[in-house]
Amino acid sequence: LVFHRFVGIQSADLPYPIFVYLGLLPWTYFSVSVSHMMVSVVSKKGLLLRMAFPRIFLPVSAALSKLVDLLAAFVILFLLIEGYGVQFSSQMLWMIPLLGLTVLASLSIGLWFAALHTLYRDTGLIVPYLLRLAMFLTPVIYPVTSVPEKWQWMLHLNPLVGIIEGFRAAVLQTAMPLDDLLRSGIIIAIIGIAGLFFFRRMEYRFVDEV
Repeated sequence: LVFHRFVGIQSADLPYPIFVYLGLLPWTYFSVSVSHMMVSVVSKKGLLLRMAFPRIFLPVSAALSKLVDLLAAFVILFLLIEGYGVQFSSQMLWMIPLLGLTVLASLSIGLWFAALHTLYRDTGLIVPYLLRLAMFLTPVIYPVTSVPEKWQWMLHLNPLVGIIEGFRAAVLQTAMPLDDLLRSGIIIAIIGIAGLFFFRRMEYRFVDEV
């Protein structure tokens, strides 16, 4: 009501509730997964002290456990699509690899915060605010085209931009933003590999810090 009616944000040919929901779907999974990954090592302190196992299992299992909620959210999406009379098509199968890319994006960022929070507890106070700010820097409630063209390159540094645009293209049955998806994939790979290296490098300190 506020953003569509009063602010006047347009949503191309999609009903605005579906447009926003397609942005919220990957974003909510991302933010919830990152938040749970961040505290995964500290919250399993007893397990960490008693057993010797790869510590990376803790943040990874935290992210994967949220897939149940994400799959349940897809049920609501399909109900919205049916309710608003949007035509189903085979292009919606694109949402399967997009879902995988969303999980990888969560893991790539979450590994950094999992290690940082274990070493520096203050990150637990800062990250929730960063995630709220990041939501408005991600085209969840607005289309990328509403941003001035000269600033769009900065927006595309956010790996979730290509994913969200891909979800919307899958439902709208328009051309998939393959360039944006490739860019997102490269950024996710770089952040993820660096995050994995950082997590493994700091892993030996976890027992002492918890």
